[in-house]
This record gives sequence, structure tokens and C-alpha cells, in this order.
Amino acid sequence: MAYRPRYTLDRRHFRSCGHQYQTLFRTHKSANNMGTHHPTTEIETGSSNIFTDLGFKDADGLSTLTALGIQVMKTIREKELSQKEAGKLLGLKQPEVSPIMRAKFSRFSQERLIGFLNKLEQKVTIQVSRHHRGEPYQQVTVAR
Repeated sequence: MAYRPRYTLDRRHFRSCGHQYQTLFRTHKSANNMGTHHPTTEIETGSSNIFTDLGFKDADGLSTLTALGIQVMKTIREKELSQKEAGKLLGLKQPEVSPIMRAKFSRFSQERLIGFLNKLEQKVTIQVSRHHRGEPYQQVTVAR
């Protein structure tokens, strides 16, 4: 069976939800050891947006959604809230908080995640500026 590592953005806070990305990691036989089966891993250097690297159509939107979701998850953890307590604060039932804590952010819109951050007493600022070639159209910056 081929070696299929999981791509991890931040091991402490976000995992790729079980997807195995073969485009980032390829196993092959070493040129020196053609007769042996010692796989090596070739790693491609990516951009600052994994979703762009993987060819997703709405890569900027997914990156923004993920960054907002991670902030919701981190804030809940920092406040040491149980899922039940977080649900009460966010106006959700506990089963609806569970996907947030498991990084299943696609179930929520950006607007809803911003609303969750506000309910968690976090300020969200949206800044509009001119786009420059090579930079993402959407970007989330966290100030602590």
C-alpha cells in the first residue's frame, strides 16, 4: 500500500478532515535502489493557500472560512467552554458545536462564523484594499 500522508495546516488546531492529497505527496522508488522498495517522499513547496495548491475553485473563500472557523474553535478552547456551554452562548445545540470543534467548517457560512466570533466577544474587522498580483483576494489576519 502506498504511503499517503495527511496534509496538516497547523497540527494543534486544524487537520484536513481526513482527505488524502496525492497531488502534494508522491511516493516513488529511489533511483539508487531500483530493486528495493524503500519509498521516498517528494514534497512540493506550496503557496500560502493550501486550497489553491490543491486546485479548489473557491480557494480564497475556503481559506477565509477555515481561518474564521479556526478562530471560533480556538476562542472556545481558550475560554475553556464545554460544547454545551459554547452552544448556549452561540445559540446552537451541542451537536451543532461538535463540527466546529472537529474543523468541519463547510457547514457554516462566513457570515455565521463572524457572528459566532462576535458572540464570543471577538472583534472582526473587514478591510477593503486594492488587489495586487500574486496575493489572495481574501485574507484573514488575526491580531492578539
